[in-house]
Amino acid sequence: MFNLNSEITKWRRTMAKSGDFKSDELDEFQSHLFEAFEVFVKDGVAPPDAFKLASEQLGNPAALAGEYDKMRDLNPSKLWFAFLVAPLVAPLLFSLIVLIVLSVALMFSDPKDPGTPIGVVMVPVLTLILGVLASYFIAGIIWMPIMLFLKKRGMLSGRAIHVTAFILAILLYVLLELCIYAITAVPRPDVLAFIRSSLIIGVIFIPCVMLSATTFWWMLRNRKVQTC
Repeated sequence: MFNLNSEITKWRRTMAKSGDFKSDELDEFQSHLFEAFEVFVKDGVAPPDAFKLASEQLGNPAALAGEYDKMRDLNPSKLWFAFLVAPLVAPLLFSLIVLIVLSVALMFSDPKDPGTPIGVVMVPVLTLILGVLASYFIAGIIWMPIMLFLKKRGMLSGRAIHVTAFILAILLYVLLELCIYAITAVPRPDVLAFIRSSLIIGVIFIPCVMLSATTFWWMLRNRKVQTC
């Protein structure tokens, strides 16, 4: 007969043998395991199968141990090197997308409009400059302190990096929307209509931020990335 507490005890024992995990790290893994287990059970999966699926979703114990070992042994210079490179990804990609969109729009615009070709160049350049400045400012006052805190607590992992980045991306997108709405000429549009019309910004912006986070994570865990 399936016993959840017994299975969790066996699972923790296996995790402990797979890597030198701290008690709080095992507690964090167990929390994610239990959450996934409950989701599968609510979807109608039998408890034994739900526990197996939740364990597989969490990841192979040896692979998790390897990732955490890399993060624990992380050279501080490698952390700062990743910090210098990763924030560039989002503004570069965002500016490239803006350039492509404006270039396509130019193809269907009035050829007699003298301002359109200038805008195709100036808007992406301005987006890139402001984006780089904003990326490093935000990364410096928010991102890096969080990463240093997680490293100090032994909790710096791919999951932690991406969850933190996603939350930060959502907050930044909301702030960006509020700023755009605030400077919109009076009379301002209906809030819901404004949000619907500007969702495309979030569709582009949030993945760009997540790609920066993935770059940051890849540079930390990739042993081939060298620093001076």
